[in-house]
Amino acid sequence: MKRYLLVLLAAFVLCVPELVFAQAELSSFTATGKAGTATTAVSDYQCLGINPANLAWKLPFDEKRGTIGFFELGFSAHSDAMNKSTLKSAIFNSNDAFSNEDKTRAALEFAGKGLSINADFMYGGIAFQSPKGGQGFAFNVRERMQWYAKIGPTASELLFKGYRATLNNLPLFLAPIADINGDSIALINPALVDTNSLVNALSASNLLAGTKISYSWTREFNAGYGLELYADDDVQLGAGVGFRFIQSMGYVDVNAERGDLRALAALSPGLEVKFAQQWLNPSADTVNRGFIPEAIGNGFGFDAGFSFLYKDKLRVGVAVNNIGNLTYRSNVYRAYDSLVYFLKTDGFQNFDFIKDPKQFESLGKGLIGWEGQKEIRTTLPANLRMGVSYTLTEKVDVGGELMVPLNNAPGNIGRLYQALGVEYKLLPWLRLSGGVIYGGNFFSRAAFPAGIVIIAGDGSWDFGVATRDFVTYFRQKSPIVSLSTGFLRFRF
Repeated sequence: MKRYLLVLLAAFVLCVPELVFAQAELSSFTATGKAGTATTAVSDYQCLGINPANLAWKLPFDEKRGTIGFFELGFSAHSDAMNKSTLKSAIFNSNDAFSNEDKTRAALEFAGKGLSINADFMYGGIAFQSPKGGQGFAFNVRERMQWYAKIGPTASELLFKGYRATLNNLPLFLAPIADINGDSIALINPALVDTNSLVNALSASNLLAGTKISYSWTREFNAGYGLELYADDDVQLGAGVGFRFIQSMGYVDVNAERGDLRALAALSPGLEVKFAQQWLNPSADTVNRGFIPEAIGNGFGFDAGFSFLYKDKLRVGVAVNNIGNLTYRSNVYRAYDSLVYFLKTDGFQNFDFIKDPKQFESLGKGLIGWEGQKEIRTTLPANLRMGVSYTLTEKVDVGGELMVPLNNAPGNIGRLYQALGVEYKLLPWLRLSGGVIYGGNFFSRAAFPAGIVIIAGDGSWDFGVATRDFVTYFRQKSPIVSLSTGFLRFRF
């Protein structure tokens, strides 16, 4: 078993026409379509990781005091290097083998560009809130996986073409020969060494310059509490805190600029990724002891938020999320910048690297040198959220929000996230939503989310579907293939 969670998510998504970049709303399908209102609008267990202060408000249905839900999903894939057809084929037919022409084309397409994938699956959540407001408690368990890559020009050739890569129009490597283990190994081209460019051009940091690759797979156990701090006839002020215990199955963070290579990795033995000289690593662990990849790191996170409500129309929310650390003590590696003398791979064989990190073993076979570590401590992908929403009429709510990354930890958004959204209550049981998003991990353009939520049984049951970018249905360039959905969400 190699792909586990992401394969299951991808298989589920095959049932719908479009795959949501879930970082902003996590798996909150009720908020995805109206992106721009999540910080002020989400409630119950869906506000965990967004704004726990919203637990201080009453549920929007009379006499309801609890919410329970299962199996809510958010998934997205976005690339400015691929068109929609290629991206969907890469996700669902990733085992199709590359020809040499395919490798050359992919190397050109990905040079200086990238790919972002985000999957969030909530196993279950429950919340209790006072019928008249004042306080609330919530808990949920979810799985999260983030994969982000922006690849420099030479790195793109190395990753896709392997020993067929070129530098300054010259082959980087000689034709491969067999090493003592019978594997193919390509030695650096002496013609490049003769130009006295070895030290300046053939270090790992220079060959990979402009490359950022990050991968994170975590399981979170989240709890939150919200309390009303002040209330009168017009104004309500609430605050909330959230706490989570986190297990990690995988972590990769590679950043390369000219003369500077910083890279860390810690991967569960269940992912079957092997590093060179693994036997020398004091934290090496090659045996997976469970059906799914076992956790090789754990830690804690903290959230805090505030919400302001004026005359039941104007809402303002501010929250800081994911303050904390993870500590890894198994299969831990740190990279060092070294000269590249050989390469032991002929590049990616297909797009399977999107779902299975094992193909990145090539980074440890001559291209990057890795040193085993006893442990590493990493920072969680913290962010600051600020949002405002307003009820224009009984049927229309509008809002906007910003999300600011507070660090560049794997799993965080790459830049400022900006969103506007609107929700229209077409019927008492039918809500339509839409909006516009710019920034975050969208590389080159705005996205236009849309969603539909159906409320049945006087608020007792919600189900719905949303996409982060409905215009992807009508265009090929820079696709955002996305889905956010839930069908088992109940109030009592």
